[in-house]
Amino acid sequence: MLTSHNIIFTHRAYALGPAEGFRGSRSRAGHTQHSLGVVNTGTLYEISAKERNKIMANLGQEFTKAFFENMGLQVKKIKENSSKSPDFEVSVEGELLFYCEEKTIEESEIEYLTAEELEEYCDELQETQNYGSDNDNTYDAMSSRIYKAIKQFQSINPNRVYPNVLAITNLSSSKGIHDLFISLTGKAVLEDGTYLRIHRVGRLGPKLDSIDLYLWFDKEKFVGCIWGEFDSLHDAKLKEVFKAYLKLKDYQ
Repeated sequence: MLTSHNIIFTHRAYALGPAEGFRGSRSRAGHTQHSLGVVNTGTLYEISAKERNKIMANLGQEFTKAFFENMGLQVKKIKENSSKSPDFEVSVEGELLFYCEEKTIEESEIEYLTAEELEEYCDELQETQNYGSDNDNTYDAMSSRIYKAIKQFQSINPNRVYPNVLAITNLSSSKGIHDLFISLTGKAVLEDGTYLRIHRVGRLGPKLDSIDLYLWFDKEKFVGCIWGEFDSLHDAKLKEVFKAYLKLKDYQ
């Protein structure tokens, strides 16, 4: 069951799982920003939707890969196959630490979908019990991304032997990590620190224990993270890995 307490959305780490409450930890100042070249967005409207989506997805994966490598981790791209596995195996000194899937959020979540992707998107919303509801498209789209990531993790890590990390690259000026929090909990944080339920999580809720950590990037800039805290062993392992980078002494 997801809990929510004491959230501050400024370069913080948040916990979602069966802990007594959210505990924040400031991330290290001065994150290295990686220059990965310039994408000529003007040409993206002239190519097919499928090609455009691949370009944007590759950009998000490059940002994620650079982030992990800056931490001294080894990142291996998992070969794509029919089972739709996650994007990366992340290791240190040859030892597999966790699997990572990267999802990219754009300004418009539907405009550039191919017919096949649009059909898959609607199927995912129906499975998460959000399709046709009064939910904002922002949260529906994010729920779709999360649900797809869960299926990808299950294809390669069905017994949860290793932790699963979902990295989200946000290319939209109108979305932020608070939208991810709302998608996961259904609640928005008000100025006085209280919570207002504004979104129906639906069938996605019971499946969230498949993800141990969410990382949020605004383009290549790391903004913050949300901890699942559903599996104590995976949680401890990831916090040890990220401790120096996120200054997780507040968790001890």
